[in-house]
Amino acid sequence: MEKQKVLALPDDVHELSTHRSKSIVNYIITLLAFAKKQGLTHQDIVSWIHEQYEERGYYDEWRHINSQQPVGSFVELFIKGRRLLYDKIELFETEDKYVVNTHTWYEKEPSEAFFYFEIDPEEFSAYASILAIENAKRLGIKIDIVKETDVETAYIYKHQ
Repeated sequence: MEKQKVLALPDDVHELSTHRSKSIVNYIITLLAFAKKQGLTHQDIVSWIHEQYEERGYYDEWRHINSQQPVGSFVELFIKGRRLLYDKIELFETEDKYVVNTHTWYEKEPSEAFFYFEIDPEEFSAYASILAIENAKRLGIKIDIVKETDVETAYIYKHQ
């Protein structure tokens, strides 16, 4: 009788979260490397992605579903997306904006894909920012994103 190999899954939720986020980052890195090899810029990739959403009615549908509180709904969407990649996210609300601080990990513990595909953390971060800013813009929401060391700060404005 053939012996079956049982794969052990990590018990630690944090370990699973870390594995998930590194896997997602690795896939994004391969996309960036492929696009670069094809002569495409980050803006080319972002434009293509959002054009696909636009053509299929995503933005119209999103605005319709979230018409009561579009900025609050966008903040929730933004944070959910960041939580797929990062463990520590802080949200602050001021009179005129939301401030989302995301503590990134890839500067201190870069995934091997950064090396193998010759994409540096700054390039990855720049792409992620452009993608989020363009998404917000198409939803009619103003957002600014700045990155200092390992903290990305997004300013999501309540009024346009």
